[in-house]
Amino acid sequence: MAGDMKVNAHRGFIARAIHQIFEEKEADPGSGIVLYISYLEIYQEGMYDLLNQRSKDLMIIEESGYVYIRGLAKIPVETEAQALMCFSEGEKQRSYACHQINQVSSRSHTIFTLCMEKRVGRFKTEYDTVVAKLNLVDLAGFERLKKTNTSTGGRMRVEACSINKSLCLLEQAVYAIKQGQEYVPFRQSKISIILKEALSGNCRTELILCLWPEEYFLDETIKASRFAQRLKVLRTFSIHNKKIDCCVLNERRHAQEIANLQQELALKDALQGRPGLSFDDLTGEVKGKLRETIQDFLQNDGELERIPIDNQKQVRELFSLFKESQVSLRAKLEKVLSEHGLVEPIEEPQETESGVGELTNQGFHVGIAPPHARPHNPSASKPSPDEIHCSHLMLDYKEADPSNDVWETGSSFRNHKFQEYKHTTVMGKQQDSLIKSKQTELRTTKCHVKDLCEISNNLKQDIHNIKKILKEQHEEEFDSNAISRKADLYSRLKYLKVDFHKNYSQITFFKNVLQKLNQEIFVCKEGFLKSFYSWFETHCNHPNETSEEYLARMGQV
Repeated sequence: MAGDMKVNAHRGFIARAIHQIFEEKEADPGSGIVLYISYLEIYQEGMYDLLNQRSKDLMIIEESGYVYIRGLAKIPVETEAQALMCFSEGEKQRSYACHQINQVSSRSHTIFTLCMEKRVGRFKTEYDTVVAKLNLVDLAGFERLKKTNTSTGGRMRVEACSINKSLCLLEQAVYAIKQGQEYVPFRQSKISIILKEALSGNCRTELILCLWPEEYFLDETIKASRFAQRLKVLRTFSIHNKKIDCCVLNERRHAQEIANLQQELALKDALQGRPGLSFDDLTGEVKGKLRETIQDFLQNDGELERIPIDNQKQVRELFSLFKESQVSLRAKLEKVLSEHGLVEPIEEPQETESGVGELTNQGFHVGIAPPHARPHNPSASKPSPDEIHCSHLMLDYKEADPSNDVWETGSSFRNHKFQEYKHTTVMGKQQDSLIKSKQTELRTTKCHVKDLCEISNNLKQDIHNIKKILKEQHEEEFDSNAISRKADLYSRLKYLKVDFHKNYSQITFFKNVLQKLNQEIFVCKEGFLKSFYSWFETHCNHPNETSEEYLARMGQV
C-alpha cells in the first residue's frame, strides 16, 4: 500500500490516490472541496489512532446504518504535501516485524481514509454538504506458523493468531451475506464491523490480492483466491451522500415537536368533550365573522357570550378589531364636534417669507432659507483648509459633480464660460470624462462593498445562531444523536468562521480602494477648477473670440 516513497515510479496505492485526488481538486479550484485524513490501526483487536500518537480512546458507533469511529482524528489537509506528510507520520507509528518470509511484515490491519466534503451554496443560510469517503484498507496476510518459523509463545505468534482469527471472522461475515442469511455476524471482530458498509452498504468495493507465484505457497494462494471469489458475488450500491444543514434539521425537529403537542392538545380536548381547536392561521372567512360579531356587540348591545374565545390567535384578532373600531369611532366623533363648532379646527401655519424650494409657475427653484430656519452649527462658520485653498475659484468643488448646477455659482457669464470650457475644449472634455469615469468606478465599488457587508452580516448571524444551538445542546441530556449533531455544528461553525474572515479581508481591501478613489476624485476636481480658472482669466481678455480661436491661439489645436 505504501510502496517506496522515495522513488516516484514505485509509489504505492495510497500515494497515487492522494496525487490523483489533489490533481482533480487543483483542476477545479472553485469547487470548494475540503479534505480530511484519518489513519486507523487494528492491532490484536485493539484500535489505535496513528495520527494522534497511537491514541486508544476510540469507540465504534453505529447509527442509522452508518459506522464511524468516535475519537478518531480527522486532519484537514489543503495540499498534496501535507497529505503525504500525514501518511508518513502514520506509517512510523504502525506495527511491523521481521520473520523468515518477510523482512517488513505488517502485524495489524490498517484503514487509511480520505474524506471529501463539497459545500453547495456557500453564502446561503441553508446549504447541503456532499460527502464522499475513500477507505484504503490494508489487511494483514494469513500466516502459517511453521512457514514463518515463529517461536512458540512469542509476541509474533500471538500477533499471527490474532490476524488469522480476524480474517476467519471476516470470511464468515462474507459467507453469511452471500447465503442471504438474516443475521450477519459483523460484530465478531473490529475489522468486520468497520467494513460493514464496504460489504453490504452504500459503497463501491474493489479487492486487490497479493499472491506468491511459488509452489511452496500454493495453499495460501488458493485460500486467498477463494475468499476473493466469495467477495466478488456481493453487490453494493453507491448513492449520492448529502448531509443536511443542522439548522434545517433543527427546524424539522421543532416542527415535529409542535405537531406532536398539537396532537396531544387535540386528544385532551376530545377526552374532555370539547370540540377540536384549530391552531392554523385565521382565514378570511373567520376574520369576517369575527368583525361582524364585534360590530353587533358594539352597535346592538350584543351578548358577551357570543364573542368566541378559542385560542390565542382569535384573542389577538379580537383586540385588533376592537382597536380598529375605537379609532374609527374617535374620528367620527371629532368630525361631528368640528361641524357643530364645539372644537376649533387646527389651522395650518401660513408661510410669510419665501424659503428654499418655493413653488413658482415654472416649478421649484432654489431660494434663500430664512435666518430662523438655519440650524445653529458653530463649526459651520469655520471654513476648511480645502475651501480656503480654492475660495478664489468661486466654485464649490466639494459639494457636487462638475456637470451639476451647484458648481455653476456666480455670474451667468462665468457659468456660460464654464460650460463652454467643459464641452468644447479638449482639456475640459478629458478632465470631465476622467472625473465621471472615476465616479462611476466609485459607485460600483460602493455597491460591491454593500453586498460584502450584507454577506458578512448573514455569516455573523449564522455563527451566532450555531453558538446558541451548541449552548442549548450542552445543557440538554446526552442521547445517541448528540455526538453527530455536535460534530455537524462544529464543522459548519468552522466553515462559517473561515468565510467570515475572508469576507472581512475583502471588505477592508475595498474600503482602502474607496478611500483612494475619493482622494483621486478630489485631486481631479481641484485640477479641473484650476485649469478652468486659468482658461477663464485668459479668455476674459479676449471676450469676442470663440473657443476654437482661443485654442488656436494657445497652440492646442
